Amino acid sequence: ITADTQPDFVPPELPYYWSPNTGTRSPSLVWYDQKLTGYMYSAVETELYQMRFPMLIGQGQVTNTIANGDGQNAARAAEQINGAVLRPGETFSFYKYVVPSIANNYVEGMTLYTTEAGLEWMPDIGGGICRTATALNFAVQNAKLRVVERHHHSKPVTYAGLGEDTAVARSAGWDYQFRNTGDNPIQIIASQNENHLKFEIYQILDSDT
Repeated sequence: ITADTQPDFVPPELPYYWSPNTGTRSPSLVWYDQKLTGYMYSAVETELYQMRFPMLIGQGQVTNTIANGDGQNAARAAEQINGAVLRPGETFSFYKYVVPSIANNYVEGMTLYTTEAGLEWMPDIGGGICRTATALNFAVQNAKLRVVERHHHSKPVTYAGLGEDTAVARSAGWDYQFRNTGDNPIQIIASQNENHLKFEIYQILDSDT
């Protein structure tokens, strides 16, 4: 979406929607590299609705390197969740999407087990997916959605503060769940970039989508 005139400080390759109601020479709706990269001012919300374009309502990330099994499993779990859509009132279940197994390309990582000697990190297929749950929960909290079930480790982890992480364990019956409390569908987008695992939650403006 372009305007008739382009402010000098905006690169010429950046199309934008100009809102005359803002009273300032700046882009209101920025479209770059085939995707919406940002918008400013409430004046563009009508334009966004007309486009039926998803609005970013929450995001979260954790440090994650795929050089080890934990990181590979975290990225793989994010792949299985990527693209999930929740209707209004629908509850997300982590283990509905994430199925750790060798057949699903998971490898051996580290999982916290209760042993006779106490809590110990031990090798397990799929170990590391708690990083995924943690990043997703950060995005959910940022989007102000309702968390239905959440657990955390009783020992410190490297990717979140004590009590700020989110732990999942199918064997213990620990799931991570949240509910779409909004009036529109939402979509979860996951990405692994360099050493970070990121989740973004978008509100889909077209309620028929």
